[in-house]
Amino acid sequence: MKTFTLCLFLSLLCSLPARAQTPLNNYGASNSPVDQAASTPKFLENGSGAYVSAAFGNGRVSGGNTTGDRTMKWRALSVRFGKDIHPSIFGATSIFSDREKIRADFVHYNEGHPDNNHRDGFGIQLVYSHALHHNVTAEFGVGPYLSMNTTEIAGVQVNDSNLGALLSLALRINLDQYSQGLHMRIALNHVAMRDVHSSNAILVGLGKYFSEMPAYPAASTHGHPIWIGLAAGRSNTNQLGTDSTSSFSLEAKQYRGPWAGSIAAIVEGDDGSRVDRRGIAAQGWFVQPLTEKWTVSAGVGPYVAQNERGSGNTRVLGLLTLQAERSVFKSMKVFANFSRVKTFAEKNDRDLFRIGLMKQFGG
Repeated sequence: MKTFTLCLFLSLLCSLPARAQTPLNNYGASNSPVDQAASTPKFLENGSGAYVSAAFGNGRVSGGNTTGDRTMKWRALSVRFGKDIHPSIFGATSIFSDREKIRADFVHYNEGHPDNNHRDGFGIQLVYSHALHHNVTAEFGVGPYLSMNTTEIAGVQVNDSNLGALLSLALRINLDQYSQGLHMRIALNHVAMRDVHSSNAILVGLGKYFSEMPAYPAASTHGHPIWIGLAAGRSNTNQLGTDSTSSFSLEAKQYRGPWAGSIAAIVEGDDGSRVDRRGIAAQGWFVQPLTEKWTVSAGVGPYVAQNERGSGNTRVLGLLTLQAERSVFKSMKVFANFSRVKTFAEKNDRDLFRIGLMKQFGG
């Protein structure tokens, strides 16, 4: 996961221009103000910016069933992307200065590998930022955090899920001399949950703030096109004694401004002992363009699947995905994503890492 994320994030940062340069965005549509007004919700308007970052670090866990080495063994990882929210949604525009911003972030957080606790999860944070100096900005974020922990309880290894809170304090130190909006991010993450362990970690990484993004495309006279994507990668079952294996997916996706919907056929592959699963997933997406070529998105939805190494019965699972896309031609783009298959059965959860190609049809 860490190698995959680092390669993807560095390739994104290295290829991002400081501001828009071309008249077409990665949907093949004009970046005109008319398009923006036609597709963007009110609270996302008024030239607000977007944000991405990745950070690594170390920390400790405490409480719950923690035993042995409680450190994260330098394997803590946080990846986030977000969008500024106009203060009018809170009915309090006048109390915010030009030095302050409110942002909504999607977060994937891996809490490292303490003994008997390999926990990670997905969160949504409301983030308040305040510019302390022209080179330093402070942030405070808080929000719900859905965690999945591979651990042994009463002699049985399970995928233990819990809902808690993720709190973050961070300093952003500007590196504008290298690229506008680029910065070093130094953060403290605290996870609080009832009846299970809590954690604290210090993470250091890079981020980029985008003050200018392309507009979402308005519907054309031919409607919204369908994008067909084919992807391949690796799947890992989140329990010991299983093998990493190849996985594949075929997806149809349609974009509508900041939202998208998709249907995908997924073959997860056979891990040799617990899971040989395939099925159909439907996801709803929040989509955030960063430049004319780069877009990030978060998707969630049901996944109807059968496990040939289990009962063989059809079950409804959950699928959560973070994705980065890059346009290579007007009607073609490449993408990379990380998905979590959630079984809600305390076993056989899976991580899917895929890279693929999408092509536009219609529109």
